[in-house]
Amino acid sequence: MWIALALHFLSAVGLYSLAITGISVVGYVSSGAALLLTFLRPVVRLYQYLVVRLSMIRREFLHPRKDIIELRSRFENVEATVKNIEVQLNPENPDSFVSTQQLQWEKTQKELTCLALTIENLRTTNQAEHHQLAREAEKAISQLSTDGQFLNHVREIIRFFKEA
Repeated sequence: MWIALALHFLSAVGLYSLAITGISVVGYVSSGAALLLTFLRPVVRLYQYLVVRLSMIRREFLHPRKDIIELRSRFENVEATVKNIEVQLNPENPDSFVSTQQLQWEKTQKELTCLALTIENLRTTNQAEHHQLAREAEKAISQLSTDGQFLNHVREIIRFFKEA
């Protein structure tokens, strides 16, 4: 690059010296063109480079790389999953998991209340039957003792007749 710049400046100086010495009238224009081309050519190359680079950036912007597309796809999947979970956990939705669990819990509470009442009724009935059995047992025991006394009297009478 430095050699190219030096050659451009040398040719511009040479052409200018030809114009000053009066050898050629074209020397002024040629020296100006040489200096202009010294800076114009790199500017044109820079412009071409910028055009190519911006078109590549535009192409990547319009048609992103595969990893960006995959990342976007995965993010959309995660977003859909989160929305599904949100619907399932919404207590205002009658088909949601939370609503179903709430209904099951209330149903279980009612069943437990009914079972507690049934157990209490059975306990009361059991206690009443135990008291009745206890009364019947006492009655049977008292009947046996009465019968035992009667038998003792009968034995006494039999013994009396045997001795007499």
